[in-house]
Amino acid sequence: MGKNNSCMKKSKRIFKTVLKTIGVLFLVMTALFLISVFKTNYNKTFLNKLDAEILYMKPDKNWVRSIYKAKLGGQDEELLVASKGENDTNGNVIDMVYNSDKNKIFYMTENVDGSKIFEFDLNNKTTKVLPDMEHKVVSDMYLFLNKNVLVYSSSKRSTLIEPVDNEEDKIKESEKIDESDDTLKYYYYDFDKNNITEIKQSEFEKYKDNNELMLETSDVNAPMKSEDGKYSVTDNRGNIYLQNNVTKERKIIKKYYGIYEPKFSPGYIPLQIVDNKYLVYDRSKHLTPIGQILEILLFQRDPYATEIVDLETGETSQYINHVSYIYQLK
Repeated sequence: MGKNNSCMKKSKRIFKTVLKTIGVLFLVMTALFLISVFKTNYNKTFLNKLDAEILYMKPDKNWVRSIYKAKLGGQDEELLVASKGENDTNGNVIDMVYNSDKNKIFYMTENVDGSKIFEFDLNNKTTKVLPDMEHKVVSDMYLFLNKNVLVYSSSKRSTLIEPVDNEEDKIKESEKIDESDDTLKYYYYDFDKNNITEIKQSEFEKYKDNNELMLETSDVNAPMKSEDGKYSVTDNRGNIYLQNNVTKERKIIKKYYGIYEPKFSPGYIPLQIVDNKYLVYDRSKHLTPIGQILEILLFQRDPYATEIVDLETGETSQYINHVSYIYQLK
């Protein structure tokens, strides 16, 4: 009997120890989670040294993006193009490209009726919509770097039809529907002549395949080069690799120590090399997919932080959160 009591007491002690250990681990994990959510790491001394001028897009708290100009370190920020809302004629900004020869921004907006492409002249701060862009849905937009040419594909947006009662109005509305066309068409816009020409799909595909072309989005897994060709950046399973193309030295500059999962915890994601030696990248805030998902569910916020690193010195700082489409002004 005494032996049984002794065993029961021992089991209770073990059970209590296990519960305490679980409790301590839970508190530690909760503390680490909250630190990851709210921690900031702005290196103002480093950022204030970055004075190249850039263009970029960033979202507001409602994830509506607008176009800005600022110093690379985020100083002297100036709003250039604001989204107007999905119910406004001009809509919300969704994509942009920059033509350095003309010093113009070409940006795409979307509203309930469709998409439009606008031209914003940085010299005189004027905006105009490209010709023949009413009621169209733009699918792809590309810009040639060394030619004053923009190519894009689009289809007509079906007009929203209100219910009608009499036969005459029904006929009119059916004619409107017949005019609508979801077939993709392909266009070539010449900046200098200010006109748009419809082209064949085969021609459009050739423009897409040309390596002088700048796409409005980029493959984050493709090698990324600095403009002077000195550095190349790639990423693999959450890590960022830097290659010096002069010395051929290759090394990891950002290593992800968490559980890699491409959808929820992709680690470090390179975005853009700016001014030949600064890399802007996103990083997963948490070491596990669960941490990433919890931040989305509990705080309704994107579980990524944007940072910038000097490729030569390794100096790092938190950066303009969720910045995209970064272009250096010439």
